[in-house]
Amino acid sequence: MNMADEAKKKVINRLKSMYPLRAKVDETYLKSVEAMKAGKPTVWAMLNFYYGDPIIKAMDLEVVYPENYGAAMAAMGVAQSYLDRADAE
Repeated sequence: MNMADEAKKKVINRLKSMYPLRAKVDETYLKSVEAMKAGKPTVWAMLNFYYGDPIIKAMDLEVVYPENYGAAMAAMGVAQSYLDRADAE
């Protein structure tokens, strides 16, 4: 059995609190995608610090935090396919 087969058989026990959080993450990113498609100015920020978010929102900009998405994908175990795609491009 190779490592890929072992990974497929691995069972991941998820906390029940993960499900409402996952829904909130999905909602946040869908909102950002809809805003971008509608032509709303969008910024990708590396960090959501105390003063930054209110300033950006006061400027009526849509904010996307890609490192949060990366952490969510890693937690779900699907990050590798995105990493492979990025390497290929």
